[in-house]
Amino acid sequence: MRYIVAVTDTHFYQLIGPYQFEQLFKKYKEPKYIENACKIFPPGDILRSQLQLLYVDSQLHSFGWMTGAGFCFGTYSNDPYDILIKNFTIIPYAKLGRVFYFIIKENKNILTTESPKSVAHSEYHIYLLFSDCISIISKITNNIVHTENHKGNIVNMYYDKVKKCIWMHSNKVLYQLTIDHEDRDIWKAHLEKQNFDLALLHCEKNNLPHEKKVARLYAYHFYDNNSFKESALMFARSDEKFEEVTLKFLINQQYVALKS
Repeated sequence: MRYIVAVTDTHFYQLIGPYQFEQLFKKYKEPKYIENACKIFPPGDILRSQLQLLYVDSQLHSFGWMTGAGFCFGTYSNDPYDILIKNFTIIPYAKLGRVFYFIIKENKNILTTESPKSVAHSEYHIYLLFSDCISIISKITNNIVHTENHKGNIVNMYYDKVKKCIWMHSNKVLYQLTIDHEDRDIWKAHLEKQNFDLALLHCEKNNLPHEKKVARLYAYHFYDNNSFKESALMFARSDEKFEEVTLKFLINQQYVALKS
């Protein structure tokens, strides 16, 4: 069985079929099959369309696609039999201008009509190469997390998943942009989107010292939404003081939750 991804500047195709190419493409000559295999995206001014597939631990993890409408990405399922992408997300191209960089918050997005020269993406971030800077955007919050200015007339870039770095080049020089501890603050990004389960999971794997803090915030989230039993169980995992939690549940007469 073959799985093929093909793109233009506005069309995204996912083709699946027999291992022989001739038989695979013969199937998609029928309009009903090609229509189901294609997703159409808004057009825009862009010099070239660029597609990149990302593998994590030797497994196909996600795709990134530079389109006229913005950077489109999506993830693959962990199920080896489910190889089609279902969640497509488009993030408009954005960067922080040099004039604005010192007077606005770092995660403030400045949308730009300038198309990037190239794109790269890792498990958690998108890297947009502009004529004067590299704009780094979180895949979770869609906000700019860092801007790296450059003067090297860079024309292309590529993410190296083995060395965990970005390779860039001009017409004469090769550059390496190293990425250290990319997942360090991912739990914060999940909290910003109120993805508490993902934030907890990430802390358990990579940031254990922050697990109790995330559990406390999750407990208050449950409490504010009257999910008292879930709140009590999450408070038990948190660093909140036992006496203060007990008083909260006693005042609201939540005895069953308090016992749990």
